[in-house]
Amino acid sequence: MPVKQINDTFREHFSAYGYSEIQAVPVSSRVDPTVRFIGSPISILKPIITAGNIPFPGIFAIQRCLRTHYMSSILNASFIPQRMSVFTQCVLYSIDNGIQLAAALMSLMAKYFKDKTGLLELHTWHKDHELHAIISNSNQYGIPVIPDHTSEDKYRHHYGNDSMHGRNFNVMFRDAYGGKLELANFILVDCENGQSGYEIAMGSNMVAQASLGVEHILDTTSTRHLNGSKATGDYVLRDSLLVCCSLLTENVQPSSIHAQNITLRTYLKSLCARTIMLGLEPSIRQIVTTVLINEYGYADENIISKIESFLNDYKSKLRTTDKLSNEDKKVVSLIKSHA
Repeated sequence: MPVKQINDTFREHFSAYGYSEIQAVPVSSRVDPTVRFIGSPISILKPIITAGNIPFPGIFAIQRCLRTHYMSSILNASFIPQRMSVFTQCVLYSIDNGIQLAAALMSLMAKYFKDKTGLLELHTWHKDHELHAIISNSNQYGIPVIPDHTSEDKYRHHYGNDSMHGRNFNVMFRDAYGGKLELANFILVDCENGQSGYEIAMGSNMVAQASLGVEHILDTTSTRHLNGSKATGDYVLRDSLLVCCSLLTENVQPSSIHAQNITLRTYLKSLCARTIMLGLEPSIRQIVTTVLINEYGYADENIISKIESFLNDYKSKLRTTDKLSNEDKKVVSLIKSHA
């Protein structure tokens, strides 16, 4: 099941229960001043939650997100991202009954996986009796419950401030490659303002990875056809390309002045290095066009030209400039390692 269908199913499923959708925002919007980019839809829901202005039974958002945790590694020759930097997440916050919400989550998982529900598991801290009670009263599909004795902190949810705290159980999927994918969290939330409730946080790309049966999460995006095979398809290039397209569609410009602009510049440098290493320089226009059409529904000539211009100008700088920054030296070393 592709990501768009997963998102549409989430929207239809919880709208039918009466939940109100909060519109998504650009990842560079700075609606949450504590983060560089929107890394989770909870950033746009937190002001509503902390103000206590939640319509019954609750609210949800389907949000494109960007996390830059790989930024310090993308110029390393041996680095392979295990996740993706740009992804879609669905988050719901409820002030209704926790058992009913958990049952609705189980029903949603059954819609996604149908005859594969036997591959689902529910993981939680073995001593959290309140969450175990919610599970036992909502698990209409008999999904196996795995009590975890290893680390209580794995089931503690942190919101980046002291006014909200959460405890969660996780919906997991046993994939065909011997691993387990974390699809969603059901979180029991306590707020200092007394507006306690429940949150569902679900990774649309993770659900897509499980339902499509692909080995890497980037194979849930339009970059999966890039180079045609796992042996030659570079996951860093694909991740960098998605970040660049995401930020350029929001009119972020590469520069050395602000954190968002610096981030874009670094990912464009990574894209430049990887296109050279993989011999994709002649194809970059078509590659960017394809990604824009599949991810955003249209090919913006302005974005395509900006990427082409940056790559050409940056390659010229590397050839002609003696004084290079440490980051530029890493790019040169990366290219030479695959010469």
